Amino acid sequence: MTKEEEQNLQVLQTRVRQLILAYKEQQRQNGRLEKELRLCKEQLQQAEESRQQAVAQYDNLKAAKILEVSGEDVKATRARLAKLIKLVDKSIARLNV
Repeated sequence: MTKEEEQNLQVLQTRVRQLILAYKEQQRQNGRLEKELRLCKEQLQQAEESRQQAVAQYDNLKAAKILEVSGEDVKATRARLAKLIKLVDKSIARLNV
């Protein structure tokens, strides 16, 4: 083997080692990113569940507010219920057309 071929072989070996090290670093980085992605997905799922609970609570509060009856609000509540009933009746009539 000539001196030039030996140098070329050493350069090739060095570059292969560098490539292997870069590959291993990419694998480690990929693992970290996959772990981070899993954590983000879990956080997103928890946030979505929390949002759904908040929406359900809000809907319950709206329904309770509509049906809330106190001494002074009896007439206003009845009027609101009457409006809601009329709106439902109109909607049903439109669907039947």
